[in-house]
Amino acid sequence: MKKNEMKFYYLWILIFNLFVSVYFASSVHAINNAYAIQNASVGEKALDFSLSNLKGGSVAITDYQGKNTVAVCFWNLTSKDSVKELDVLAQLYSWYNKENGLEVLAVYTPPEPRDVNETEIAEINKLLEEKKYPFLILLDQKQTVYKLYGVVSFPSFMIISKEGKIDYLMPMWSPLKGEDNVKDNVKKALGIEIAAVHESKQMSIKRTFKPNKDAAMEMNMAEKFLKDGEFDSAVIKLKKSAEADANYVKPHIMLANIYDKQGNMAEALVEYSAAISINPDEVQPHIDYGFFNLKKNMPDDAFAEFKKALELDPASGDSHYGLGAVYRKQGKKEDAKAEFKKTISLFADVGKDLFAGMKKKREVHPNLANAYNDLGEILLEEGNKEEALVELKKASDEYRGIIEKLQKRTK
Repeated sequence: MKKNEMKFYYLWILIFNLFVSVYFASSVHAINNAYAIQNASVGEKALDFSLSNLKGGSVAITDYQGKNTVAVCFWNLTSKDSVKELDVLAQLYSWYNKENGLEVLAVYTPPEPRDVNETEIAEINKLLEEKKYPFLILLDQKQTVYKLYGVVSFPSFMIISKEGKIDYLMPMWSPLKGEDNVKDNVKKALGIEIAAVHESKQMSIKRTFKPNKDAAMEMNMAEKFLKDGEFDSAVIKLKKSAEADANYVKPHIMLANIYDKQGNMAEALVEYSAAISINPDEVQPHIDYGFFNLKKNMPDDAFAEFKKALELDPASGDSHYGLGAVYRKQGKKEDAKAEFKKTISLFADVGKDLFAGMKKKREVHPNLANAYNDLGEILLEEGNKEEALVELKKASDEYRGIIEKLQKRTK
């Protein structure tokens, strides 16, 4: 090979390697920036903005600096997933606003660079009337903030720390992981430990307690007796199971439920107390004890147990239903409706995205049926007959599903 040809050859290799390096560097950069918000980076100071509030006045992001952690959602009426994200944020706001100082700003952005028109405002108000979102809705006229932050899809989401820095940027919304990403990262930003029970629409994997061999054997026998309707024999086995392993909560809960159904309130109270004292951080005893107190017409004690259960598992649909039942008993209809709706949102959508297009049905939940029924009854009391009938029809369908499941078990 001639000298000039050698120079040309090495120059070509150098250019090729440079091209490859730049290409892969840009590719990695693109992958690392695969977020719905492009003009922001975690750890950097949030870009300042001020927008008009749907209810009047204006809100600036700097208003919260040094005071609150702020969850910002960019959303649009044309995006169905936007409403899903707003529902999640409403839930988080109800849990963490008062005690942890979480603020939520839902930035509505029109689909084109123009002012938000009257039709859109009417649709937003209609949505607010239905959903009762407790946080501020801001109007991004002419897509000003949308462009400032480089938003590329709806919904998009970020968390701004008290120090005014970007704490979290969500990747593109995923039907399977979007809700969990929002919940987990809001909790992380607030310094709240993420529980071992993951809050994925009740589809969680729990770290279950494993009893010793003798306790497990007695429990298996007890469950067989219960299935056959032999309650006295089941009680004997449950007591033996509890004696075999002093740290086993399950037999105490089951004994309490049996005594409760038999009207033996004194014994039920003993077993509920035992279950809670063994493991105060287990959710189910608090839920069951809450309903026990509600039955005994002790709403304040019931309220305390449901609240404790929600501290341990904020995604507990049973606990939200229990709170709703307490509020209804106290005559607080709006609070009751809000809790029943939370119950429905947690139970009714389980597996909807995961099993879309498949024949597999979601699990039936008695308190989902109860939530539909109680919500329908309140709406009927308020004179909203059409809405009431919709909820009562759903309740009927759920109750039918529960009956069918019980019939299959008894065959």
